[in-house]
Amino acid sequence: MNDKKVFLKNVSELFMFNGAKTLTMDDIAKAFSMSKKTLYQYYKNKEELLVEVLDFGLNQTIEQIQMFEKKKDLNAIQKIFFSKSDIKELCEEAGSIFMLQLIKYYPKIYNAHKLKVYKEILRIMRKNIESGRRERLYKEDFSIENYTKFLLELMFAYDSSVLFEESNAKNWTKHSRKVMLFFLNAIVTPKGYEILKEIIYNEK
Repeated sequence: MNDKKVFLKNVSELFMFNGAKTLTMDDIAKAFSMSKKTLYQYYKNKEELLVEVLDFGLNQTIEQIQMFEKKKDLNAIQKIFFSKSDIKELCEEAGSIFMLQLIKYYPKIYNAHKLKVYKEILRIMRKNIESGRRERLYKEDFSIENYTKFLLELMFAYDSSVLFEESNAKNWTKHSRKVMLFFLNAIVTPKGYEILKEIIYNEK
């Protein structure tokens, strides 16, 4: 396990394909041509490995989102709208066999992970919204904490809510776009709305 990032990336793919419960430590050891004893030298149990895999995925996605925050040529609306696909990735896993088994068999790990996602996204959203308010693009009269919760719950709910089961062809890209538009329409000022309309027009 010389390159831990490569290991975690590959293990993540194994979990996503097989499931949190289905994939065993024996399977992982065989996949990496190592003994089970060697694997347990790094992780005392599968639960510990699951936490590290989830943290790895979260950190990778947060890094991508932060790239947009560093762009000086984009306003606050552009930054958060263009990063919607990365936020979506954090929530898209919710309907995967990996996450479904995680919810069922490892609820404490899943709930702890969801809270980590919220805290990281809240930190980014707070910075973005404060910047947007200085640019007079966002309203002042809403709670950043509560609205971030609303945003994440809408994203997470896509694969787990019965309200979306009537859709024959689920499309995460379309869903995340609709959620982000719903969110932004709720917080933008008239000036911000004009920018949002321009972004939508240029996407067509």
